[in-house]
Amino acid sequence: DLSNFDFSKVNKMSSMFRSCTNLIKINFGKINTSSVVDMSYLFYNCISLESIDLSYFDTSSVTSLDSTFCHCENILSIDASSFNTSKVKTMRDLFSYCYNLMSVNVSSFDTSNVENMQGMFFYCYKLKNLDLHNFSGSSVKNIFYMFGCSSLKYLNLKKFKMDDCRNDAVR
Repeated sequence: DLSNFDFSKVNKMSSMFRSCTNLIKINFGKINTSSVVDMSYLFYNCISLESIDLSYFDTSSVTSLDSTFCHCENILSIDASSFNTSKVKTMRDLFSYCYNLMSVNVSSFDTSNVENMQGMFFYCYKLKNLDLHNFSGSSVKNIFYMFGCSSLKYLNLKKFKMDDCRNDAVR
């Protein structure tokens, strides 16, 4: 339970819970993360994590979300709809290796400044629907292995135009 912690002056949360392999649930309460610029590897390899409430996360200053949920193998659902990603430059492996992830809400994501989406949903085997209608490819330089979702039946990339991507984004 971290609901009484003061995060108001924290600017890096990178690897904070990295490899907390027995961690099942975290209570952040009304956490103030408005100064955080780096959330990369935040929950990396939290293989037992089953649920997390991200609704109070202020990501308006964040520039890196690399591997934030990578290897959260037991999490079934992630609601990141409250995330403001307008300053994010890299989301590499954001949800990769979330083998049991069945739903992810990234409806608020602004990807207009994102340059790296490599492996973002790689090995999300149980993910069947993915709505990325707000995603833009205008700054993207790397989308290698962005998807590796063997159960994916619905993918909405309405605004994502491959011609907006740099020529070397996909090989």
